[in-house]
Amino acid sequence: MKLQYTLAALTVSSLASHATVVSTTSFETTDNFAAGDHQTAGNNVTAADGAIWTAGPAGVFAGTWTGQNLTGAQSTVIGNAGHYITVDAAGAAGVGTIDFSWERYTATNGSLTVQWTTDLLDGGETWTDAETISIAGGAGGGWASESVEINKAGDVKVRLILATGTTGGASFDDITVNDGTAPSAITQLGRTFADHMVLQRNEPVKIFGVDAASQAISVSFAGQVKNTTTDAQGNWEIALDAMTANATGQSLVVTGSTGKTITDVLIGEVWLAAGQSNMNLRVDQSSTSPHAATYPLIRMCNWEGTVATGSNQVYNSTDFGNLTPENFYAGTWQVMDATTVQAQSAVAYFFAHNLATDLNVPIGIVDTSIGGTSTEAYLSPAAHASSLHLTEAFERPHLCRNLGQWTGVRLFKNVYNNNVANYTHADPAKPHLHPYAPGFLYYVGISHLKDFTFKGAIWYQGESNAEFTTGKYQINGNRLSDYQTEVMKTLIADWRTAFGKPNFPFYMVQLPLINAPNRAMWPYYREAQARVAKDVDGCELATVIEYGAAGDVHPSNKEPVGERLAAIARANQYGDAITYSGPVYRSHTVSGNTIILEFDHLGAGLVDNDGGSVRNFEISGKDRRFVSATATIAGNTIVVTAAGVPNPVAVRHAWDMNPDVDLFNGDGFSSSSFRTDKWIIAPGRTIRVACIGDSITSGYGVAPTDKYPAQLQGILGTSNFEVRNFGRSGSGIYRVSNRYDDSTQYTEAVAWSPDVVICNLGINDITGWNVSQHAAFEVEYFQLVDTFAQSGSTPLFIQWSNLAPLYLGQAFYQDPMNPNLVILLDWIRQAAASTNSILLDMETPLLGHPEWFPDFIHPNAAGAREIAETTFCLLDSIAEMDGKAEILEFLTLNTSGIQDEDGAFSDWIELTNTGTGGLCLNDHYLSNDLANLRQWQIPSSTVIEPGNTILVFASSKDRAVNAAALHTNFTLLDSGGDLALVAPDGLTILDSFSP
Repeated sequence: MKLQYTLAALTVSSLASHATVVSTTSFETTDNFAAGDHQTAGNNVTAADGAIWTAGPAGVFAGTWTGQNLTGAQSTVIGNAGHYITVDAAGAAGVGTIDFSWERYTATNGSLTVQWTTDLLDGGETWTDAETISIAGGAGGGWASESVEINKAGDVKVRLILATGTTGGASFDDITVNDGTAPSAITQLGRTFADHMVLQRNEPVKIFGVDAASQAISVSFAGQVKNTTTDAQGNWEIALDAMTANATGQSLVVTGSTGKTITDVLIGEVWLAAGQSNMNLRVDQSSTSPHAATYPLIRMCNWEGTVATGSNQVYNSTDFGNLTPENFYAGTWQVMDATTVQAQSAVAYFFAHNLATDLNVPIGIVDTSIGGTSTEAYLSPAAHASSLHLTEAFERPHLCRNLGQWTGVRLFKNVYNNNVANYTHADPAKPHLHPYAPGFLYYVGISHLKDFTFKGAIWYQGESNAEFTTGKYQINGNRLSDYQTEVMKTLIADWRTAFGKPNFPFYMVQLPLINAPNRAMWPYYREAQARVAKDVDGCELATVIEYGAAGDVHPSNKEPVGERLAAIARANQYGDAITYSGPVYRSHTVSGNTIILEFDHLGAGLVDNDGGSVRNFEISGKDRRFVSATATIAGNTIVVTAAGVPNPVAVRHAWDMNPDVDLFNGDGFSSSSFRTDKWIIAPGRTIRVACIGDSITSGYGVAPTDKYPAQLQGILGTSNFEVRNFGRSGSGIYRVSNRYDDSTQYTEAVAWSPDVVICNLGINDITGWNVSQHAAFEVEYFQLVDTFAQSGSTPLFIQWSNLAPLYLGQAFYQDPMNPNLVILLDWIRQAAASTNSILLDMETPLLGHPEWFPDFIHPNAAGAREIAETTFCLLDSIAEMDGKAEILEFLTLNTSGIQDEDGAFSDWIELTNTGTGGLCLNDHYLSNDLANLRQWQIPSSTVIEPGNTILVFASSKDRAVNAAALHTNFTLLDSGGDLALVAPDGLTILDSFSP
């Protein structure tokens, strides 16, 4: 059965749910296509039905009317040829909403329209549309639930029109008509406010809710009385003044249209807990017991999801009805005792217990964790709009590889039943309806909580976001680390905006050890977590690597996890002078055949937790081949060496999903896994770079050594990289006459199992525009990327987006520019973003240089050089290359005979690449003033091949690039002075001279 669900765009007032049910009825077809949860024996309307089904102006009861009536353009069970529902003929109540379940039977696209009228039914009545729901796809699909607002008083008649073109029909069931009378206004608070709750101490606390419009509201608590008035939509909010901690329950009284009292309210510290199953794992599933001594101080509000996410779950209309902000979460505040504590999050409970023990004040926890969910589920729509990859995940989760195999497969199964042909999503502003879908948990959870006053958040999630090891979901480790760093940084910024606290504390748990084939990417995810903790102020990482369970993604020992999160909070929020982290790698230096590592968070000093030599260290030279190393603790450093590596370059520690870590500090905190490099690794061979594409890649019109792949090889060097050109002139992604994946070049590229794929395809698809369709184009693109993902080396896939520009004068794609190009580029961006490809803008660096394009389409050698340099600089930014910059020589009072392009004998600085690979100096700096290291920024696309040099004139002319010359905005002093080459961070001096 195919499941069809359409998310209706409607606004439900918080008060409308109190309307009175006027009538209900059931009406089903007899051909059994609608078998399932709504199939009953009563297939036709009977006199016992609450609503009165009538046919035509005479109001004749249609007791024998059955479904599947076909009358051409409009075919329906209800509403065809004048059939309608008469509701409350006396007109006392009218109609507020009509709720119903339905399953369509139509072979074509169309729409379902709910209509109403209060006219006399004499054949001349006018029907008004209440809502129209778009339909796409084939027949069947399963039951969907809808709620449509009509809100019309009087003698209202309703009909449902299914417009399907030529054939079709539908079954309807569980039809409930709610009256249109507004109930008496009542005073309501946000759902977080309930008996036994805790309010945050020592800062203003927001109290909020709804009532009638322009209603006076009074709030009384702890001797404070605050007054306000609701806005036009009935919303209200006040702020209580900051209060000190109080473990004695008090009453919060709100008076408006009616009264509302919340009892047994404490004042203390309130934290939000979120994440997936390891945060959701309960106390009664933990291997350690709770502590009764702190029960009186702890209150927990456990919000549990009401819809299952199992791998065999397929959602029905009831499930979809619960996937709403009103219905998804269930649960409220509870006082802890030996019984109630058992169902709480173990991590959150032990965190609360440790804080309560230390602070001796009430601790409140609101837990919104959902097992298996993605980080993206907790992001707002606005946050998803911040990047193309996140936008694609939000808008098209059924197509995105970005969500990984766990999330993607279950979302695909639960919502679509493995077939999306009949799936539509009518409201793009709302998330798709699944707990794992991007934006969903923000929509149903954080939206309720964003106005509530929290101290901070604890977070245990990442298992789902680290699972990219199967089939089309395979991903390069560096790409996973980069992308997940972006996702987590976006989450923290998003929540800080939502909660209105720019420094909102965010404390997360690093993934522990595990041993399973689908967890092989965990070292890269741990690295992403560490990068976020390092880069984001107010974010800290609890390292618990030793508390994992090799064979279980849900280790049961959760008490130490809660303790370490609490230690972070105690040190950073509550002023305790304690150690709260294990050793964190800071920097390293190379000395002869050793690498010396330095650390932060030393605590009582570095220790080997079980004696002997420190394990899990590897070392590598420039060949990128890591071997087991000897690591020795030397004071506050670790010295790493290996007999077979006389000139080491990089170190990795615990770089495995299941490391046996024994590096701790003296306070008992374990270290995190880390690496000093960010290399692409291809053990035992050179790193393979496959350039796929059309005639620009194949090198039309230029000599073999001038083609961009050949020039890229020169920049990368040959010691660790091999570049091959798999371009095919005239090929496209979907071009019927010359599709790239039909070529021998494609077959050879895939068989080579590249580590990097650089894709320049798309422009030739314009020539087949009359036969090209968006969906078919994407199928081909996804297949292309997915095949490389499964080729054996999980390559970085880099897509040109935008493509190289077309110049005026070319005729192949129409002149001046084919209008379909804008559409094509959008297709490419979307498809690339959905496949987690890295986007490389090749338009910007090539624009404004028609001299590089003799035939206005194909680059010459200089244009190909710019392509190679732009590509190399992207590679260098995402996966560290092997170049090394040095100031080899400089000259003041220039007497060398070297002139700049103006004929002047300007002072100069010679920058040399002494490494084995290329060097990209994008965003590096030169400075002659150590107090201003960002004095002159080296321009983009400044690339030096291995062993080569460039000359920079210290002329004060400050030209970016002019006739291949670089000019600083400063001059050199002949009397001496400082000169420094500075990294892009503007802080790290790579090389320097001083008097």
